Amino acid sequence: MVQSTLLMLMRCSVLVLVPYCTATCDAGIIYNATTDFGFGSNPNGVWSYHYSNDTLRDGAYELFTEVDPLVGGAAGGSLVWHADPGVATAQRPFAGVNTTSPGVSSWQVNELAIHPGQSGGGGGAGLAILSWTSPFTGTANVDFSLAMGLSGDVLWFFEQNDSTNTLASGSMSGFSDSDAFSLTNISVNIGDRLNFVVDSNGSVGSDLVRLSNATIEANAVPEPSSLLLTLVACPFVLLRRSRNRKSHVEN
Repeated sequence: MVQSTLLMLMRCSVLVLVPYCTATCDAGIIYNATTDFGFGSNPNGVWSYHYSNDTLRDGAYELFTEVDPLVGGAAGGSLVWHADPGVATAQRPFAGVNTTSPGVSSWQVNELAIHPGQSGGGGGAGLAILSWTSPFTGTANVDFSLAMGLSGDVLWFFEQNDSTNTLASGSMSGFSDSDAFSLTNISVNIGDRLNFVVDSNGSVGSDLVRLSNATIEANAVPEPSSLLLTLVACPFVLLRRSRNRKSHVEN
């Protein structure tokens, strides 16, 4: 009796833990900020595009609401998300993919870029934010490559929800400057936001930041309560199967 019970529990562990391990260890969903970019809505799936008229990284960032062709020397004519009704100018905050030409910048065609500044034409420092919202509880792996598109000076940050959980940061200055960062196994809850934030750092109008790569790989983790429930129920399922099999043999 003891031996058969142990055998049943071992079989149950295999049935439960193998799918559990597969779900937690297999490669997750990869989200690409450039190829996922679009103008249907903001938020755009897991991605959203934001700005702030100050440099306070409190997570309460404004969503871009307007879509217009960019007017200016960099990627002129390319559609961008921006803040102000009317013309999108190079001095104001925006986010977009270059679909025309670099112009006076190093912003390449088919490359995503974000530009901080102030809505309403203000001259003070501001923020531009590319945000990813976790669709489930699990872990995230982040891989970003960035570079200056104009000759300004910027600060950049990667945060979870707001500045109290800053995961990476740096600065860039001038046309030739670039940077990159990778983060692994970031624990995220459903609804958490991972924000890439660019601070104009006083270079309003020349603070364009290009993203040659911006990907997040997300892996869902089954809730512990679900695993516990399955482990508890499994012996009863196997016992029922055993009785059914015995009844079938007797008949």
